[in-house]
Amino acid sequence: MRRYPWIAPVVLLGLAVRLFRLGAWDIGLDEAYSAHVAALPLGDLLGFVARDDFHPPLYYVLLHGWRMVAGADEFWLRFPSAVFGTLSIGVVHRLGTEVADERVGLAAALLLALSPLHVFHAQDLRMYALLVLVGSTALLFFVQGVQRDRSGDWLAHALFLALALYTHYGAFLLLAGEAVAVVALVRSFPLRRWLLSVSAALLAFAPWAVVFAQHAFRTVPSEAAGLLLPLQQVAYALVAFTSDFLPPGTPLLKAGILVVFGSAAVYGALRLGDRRAWILVATSLGALAVAALVGMRFRAIAVGTNVLIPRTLLLASAGYLVLLAAAVTRARPQAVGWGLLAALVALNLSALPRVYYGPRPLWGPWRAVARYVAERVHRGDGIVVVSGFWARPLDFYFHPPDGVPVVRYGGRHDLPHVVGVVRQSRRVWLLLKQPEAVDPYGRVRGLLWSREDLVAQAAFPTGIRIEVYAPRGGP
Repeated sequence: MRRYPWIAPVVLLGLAVRLFRLGAWDIGLDEAYSAHVAALPLGDLLGFVARDDFHPPLYYVLLHGWRMVAGADEFWLRFPSAVFGTLSIGVVHRLGTEVADERVGLAAALLLALSPLHVFHAQDLRMYALLVLVGSTALLFFVQGVQRDRSGDWLAHALFLALALYTHYGAFLLLAGEAVAVVALVRSFPLRRWLLSVSAALLAFAPWAVVFAQHAFRTVPSEAAGLLLPLQQVAYALVAFTSDFLPPGTPLLKAGILVVFGSAAVYGALRLGDRRAWILVATSLGALAVAALVGMRFRAIAVGTNVLIPRTLLLASAGYLVLLAAAVTRARPQAVGWGLLAALVALNLSALPRVYYGPRPLWGPWRAVARYVAERVHRGDGIVVVSGFWARPLDFYFHPPDGVPVVRYGGRHDLPHVVGVVRQSRRVWLLLKQPEAVDPYGRVRGLLWSREDLVAQAAFPTGIRIEVYAPRGGP
């Protein structure tokens, strides 16, 4: 077989695009949550995740250990995600080589290296880059196990499937996709070895099973969603797998991407045309089908437990990209394949600036807000934060000096604490971000307006406001 020794440059390219501007953005809302959990003592961390989160603990535990070594600034906290995302490129290369040949593996690795969706999550202080890495590795050993039926492959499959389950509950979709492959290939499938491997993974997950049941009971509603929403979400995920962060207001472009490249993925599967390809099709697309069926049953599962959005469905993207790579490398005439590859690369390169320069969801200029307050607040002042969960990014950057009490208003029960700060403080700093979420009747502002004069105010992007109050009639 002719060798294509280009995977090292592709991996280095993937690392470069993941490290570029890695620390440029302020910590976002979900990222601040990860940083907060990782900063807890290990015993408290596990208890907090079990009680207050709805994700498994592996990513937080790894981030906790990394934070102790590398520190807590934006670049180094996000660095593990960049490494996980880069390692995934090598895994997808090996998956494409196993299913087809070196050229397919190389093309799939290139598509993953430049994927805006994957680059975004490799620069995000969340668990999704780790989910792609361990989930894709489990898929690789699943394919190798089905093909060769070796004990080592099934043991590795059990290990990485368990790691995926401890990373995100969306890994159950990978398990569901494997079950679809079992049904599709039942006559020639090593069923006993697969059952043993899955049983070992589930046994390893058993210590967390009670917590998983509690999380599921707490987050899954009982409202039916119908058929249209799940199909729309799966279609959106397929577009995002191909090229995310497209210009807003371009539905025809997205529809064209879905039709053209979705058809190309089907063509790639047909061009491969053997058992290995159908293992990949059944597993990856089977996971999407199961996600759609779940979404039909539970309307808010797309919001509450995030089963039907691209970041959770990322596990299916590895197989999808391999099928696109097969279409690119095996198209006839070959010029069509080169055209598809050029179009994909051009789409992704044009979208990457929107990953690097924004706008970003759940983001705010909290570093500038913290600096503004830190430079002006004095001993004897008090601070009231009315922002609900948005207080977390502020907490990441702002550490109040001694003698400056801080109240984070979360509801009417905190009003006495606000009154206490107003009575004892020379000035009161009111920090607002979506105050209607926790103070819909404006009780905090009403209290301050009734007793104090507004002496200064400042506004920041994304709706952040600062108001400074002093006693009425004071200097």
